[in-house]
Amino acid sequence: MVLFIHLRILQRKKISANNQSKMFKNCLSPPPPDEISRSVHETPPKMNGPKRPVDPETRRKSVENSWEPVSPVRASLMSPPLPRPSPFHVSDCSNSSWAELEPFVIGNVQMFPPTLATRQYFILKYLTPMGEYQEFLSHVFEKNALELILQIMNLRESRNSRLSFEALKYLASLLCHKKFSIEFINMQGLQRLLEVPRPSIAATGVSICLYYLAYCEDALERVCLLPHHILSDLVSYALWLLECSHDSGRCHATMFFGFSFQFRIILEEFDVQDGLRKLHNVMSTLPILRVEDDAALNEDEECSARQIVRHVCVALKRYLEAHLHIKAEYVRRVHMRENASETSHMKMPATLPSYKAYKSSPEDVQEQINTLLELMSFRAQWTPVDELLRLGCITLLLQVIAFAYEWNYSGRAETVRSALEVLCICAVMPRIQLHLCERVDLPDEAMTVGLNVILGAAEGEIVQDPDVQRAALSVLITCVCAPIHRVGGMIGKFSSTGSVKKRTQSIRSSEEVIEKMWDCVRSNNGIMVLLTLMMVKTPITDADSIRGLACRALVGLARSETVRQIISKLPLFSNGQLQS
Repeated sequence: MVLFIHLRILQRKKISANNQSKMFKNCLSPPPPDEISRSVHETPPKMNGPKRPVDPETRRKSVENSWEPVSPVRASLMSPPLPRPSPFHVSDCSNSSWAELEPFVIGNVQMFPPTLATRQYFILKYLTPMGEYQEFLSHVFEKNALELILQIMNLRESRNSRLSFEALKYLASLLCHKKFSIEFINMQGLQRLLEVPRPSIAATGVSICLYYLAYCEDALERVCLLPHHILSDLVSYALWLLECSHDSGRCHATMFFGFSFQFRIILEEFDVQDGLRKLHNVMSTLPILRVEDDAALNEDEECSARQIVRHVCVALKRYLEAHLHIKAEYVRRVHMRENASETSHMKMPATLPSYKAYKSSPEDVQEQINTLLELMSFRAQWTPVDELLRLGCITLLLQVIAFAYEWNYSGRAETVRSALEVLCICAVMPRIQLHLCERVDLPDEAMTVGLNVILGAAEGEIVQDPDVQRAALSVLITCVCAPIHRVGGMIGKFSSTGSVKKRTQSIRSSEEVIEKMWDCVRSNNGIMVLLTLMMVKTPITDADSIRGLACRALVGLARSETVRQIISKLPLFSNGQLQS
């Protein structure tokens, strides 16, 4: 409590010192010349005599002389002074000096002798670890700490990016409390947060605040009720953090989107501003994912890059889960309208408001995938998945799964599982299924098809984790258990006229696609992998679910005549070992 009082006293002293400094600068401004002063304050003499007639030639010369350019001195008296360029809007063609921009971009802390800003800096560093404790929250509200923080983080007043950064860190530690987050939104704190200039160190502090704000669902719901231009600025600021900020800023911005994708209004604004490409670039530009050369990175850089991969994979999973919910609901509604007589006993799914969060369990996701496989047209377009394929993200996710074999960090299992869950949703589209049958460049100049990578994850070669194995088996089930004859999946042909000659191209049918998937799984030893997984007994808590998923995948695969002939001759079936 004493620290809040001391912090407020220092803030008042600093504001008073700034005001005195401004007054002193105004006093030092040069006075106008005597001639200008006389010309302004003296009145011209009056002409009392009668007016003389003016000669026409004299009148013409006087008119011509009246068009002379105005001198700078007179111009300064006739027009208001030009505004001083603001350092908050810096462009590539700006002529602002680094001396003017340094306090706003980097800032500094004078250690000796300590200034008022230095004292505030260390008080905030002391308060930040205590902000997460519920016991100190009453003092924060009692001393109106939020208003004080908003003043300090305002770079136009503090003129010190490092001090604003510490204020933002303390603000982030307080935003983990639901009550404080809602109060922050009510006091228009988000608008003040988005005024922090970029690029600057303080912008990294904004990313931390956005992450903690998104962590509180009720607070983010109130954010979604704000005017649209504020939401647009929020998404724009977070996307800038994805592209241009420090590694920690990119991590926090990625996690912010991971939590906020469950709100449809933010999801739509993210798509409008080309957010998927920017999110993909966060991961695709990392040196640890380059196949052709080994980048010389130290341990800290590698750890930071792997954490970024982890957060991007999680964000992509939540992004596609949100779009899957929207697509499944739309397809179900269309099906019920077109088959009103057959579906009269079914209830129309309720539409969730765009400012409400959507939550889905793994069972809900699997049900929505099955809905799309059964009801969505074989040749339908799905923009998020088509965009991921165009960006090369499907291949990149397969490479992430393969690279994770050599990584050793705590988030490896979550990274691989999230990547597999993204592929499971994308595999609803026939184009993605065919893409999984193509070759993928891997480390050590190795090449293999995408399904082989997924089979390796299902077998436990990548990560020995039951959740990863279940996710890999779900991808296989989506690929090999899809309906043979899907809606609009009959064979069709079209002709396209090129610049040289007329040629005919055939569109694959749903039957051709599923047969190609069966052949690819069989040729990559998929039958033996599934049979092995059907016999697993450890871990005890997860063995049943793994065996069940493997059996389901094998049932879908057994619809192939070739596969049936192979497994019918195996001892597991011919000698009755399956019953034992």
